[in-house]
Amino acid sequence: MQRRSSAVGFLPRAARPFWALLLLLAPVWVAVDTANRLADRIDPWVRVRTEPLTELLTSWPQPFAEILVGDYGFVTMGPLLLVWATDE
Repeated sequence: MQRRSSAVGFLPRAARPFWALLLLLAPVWVAVDTANRLADRIDPWVRVRTEPLTELLTSWPQPFAEILVGDYGFVTMGPLLLVWATDE
């Protein structure tokens, strides 16, 4: 009985795991890279749009100001996370 040739028969057996991994990860890499490029373009626009609200909320009492517009506040990070969520 003769063995059927497989679609990857032209690849050496040792190279198949490498190519399988490459084919598995290449679409992910392309998607992440494209999203990062998009986020780099949108990030300045988002920062300009949220700046007035951020400046207004910094005058609020300390716990609220920190939660809303601190380094990791909702207003500070929220829009940027939406932009970055499109990339990562």
